[in-house]
Amino acid sequence: MSRKQATLIAARLARAGHRAVFAGGAVRDRLLGRAAADVDVATDATPQEVMALFPRSVPVGEAFGVVKVVTDDGTVDVATFRRDVGLGDGRHPAQVERATLEQDVLRRDFTINGLMEEPEGGEVIDLVGGLDDLRARRVRAIGDPGLRFREDGLRLLRGVRFAAVLGFELEASTASAMREHAAMLRRISGERVRGELERMLVCDERARALELLDEVSLLPEVLPEVASCAAAAHAGEEAARRRWAHALAVLEALGGGGDGGEADVDETSSDDDGAATLARPAGATFPLALAVTLCECAVEPAGAPVETVCARLRCSSAVARRALDLAAARGQLAQLAEAGRATLRRVAASPAYHELALWEDALARAALRPPRLRPAVVALVQSLGREALLPAPFVTGADVLAAGVAPGPRVGELVRAAHDLQLAGELNDREAALAWLRAEA
Repeated sequence: MSRKQATLIAARLARAGHRAVFAGGAVRDRLLGRAAADVDVATDATPQEVMALFPRSVPVGEAFGVVKVVTDDGTVDVATFRRDVGLGDGRHPAQVERATLEQDVLRRDFTINGLMEEPEGGEVIDLVGGLDDLRARRVRAIGDPGLRFREDGLRLLRGVRFAAVLGFELEASTASAMREHAAMLRRISGERVRGELERMLVCDERARALELLDEVSLLPEVLPEVASCAAAAHAGEEAARRRWAHALAVLEALGGGGDGGEADVDETSSDDDGAATLARPAGATFPLALAVTLCECAVEPAGAPVETVCARLRCSSAVARRALDLAAARGQLAQLAEAGRATLRRVAASPAYHELALWEDALARAALRPPRLRPAVVALVQSLGREALLPAPFVTGADVLAAGVAPGPRVGELVRAAHDLQLAGELNDREAALAWLRAEA
């Protein structure tokens, strides 16, 4: 939501006698000169008072005091100042109480997310040293880092994401507390862990994110298959060292995935558990990054660890299938580029082609060699002119049965063979295809 709409909402709250400020990631990003995420408003008004002022509003987290105010341009999250009381389930506090602005800031995760801003004039309210940490380019927990992570284990992954995406360092005591409390991630649902991994693995700094997960001992908790390879590499095992270095190089070479930015900087926001294939413009999808990493690091067969990880992270069956298909293609890319015309046409027409081409390009760049698959497909498409990439088969199953072939696997084999010849340009019309079928049947 635009800063303009958030400013109008804050001004209306102020006219009604309430304190209202901008909170969280939008303040941080403005100070860093980055494109700001949605601008959230924090206020001393209760949810009921907010909804009374803004009839077009929807309570989305009344227990945490969050209301979505609907405008003509979208929605603005308005959250009541709160403080968390007691440790809950490792994700939510035992109790929430109304609080002052100062108390609200102190319950947040990292100092760079604890900055507030006056809507009129843009004065920054810094009660936790967030400005110093922005200047020093570091991610530091507010107050006791161990307590922050015990309050919400997902903050462990959020801290790594912020450090990777922003190019910051993890402050020493914060990193130490991450190592100490890594097991807190076992209390977090697979869907929420997946959401953070998605944001890391589709951002440009995905290789750095993987290294940070390893450095602060979170990798064994979220991707133990990859962690075993990293551990062997650090122990000096040469084959593992090569796989680990190559995996990082491939992830780096995947290039422009997006900024992995703050979709839910206010920690009361709900997670989107349906974003399993989170795609970024001109970048990779989560299954691609996941499959690449695992296939380069994990034990053979390549597909087995991908299936295990997709189950652990509660990926949908469609996403798991995509990841498995990409993993299976690991050893086939070179052959695909050299494949016959029929195979290449099928590959180019498949829904997975874009991801497969991105993957092959990244593997090629990591190995300092020219890519092969994409140029081969481009040449194929140019040679076809106006001809459809994957035309309907001349020969159908009904044709095969009519030719006297008994029902069974042979029917599909003949349909596929006839289509391959058609795609290769060896059967140019249905009459020729049926003649071929009569000879084969």
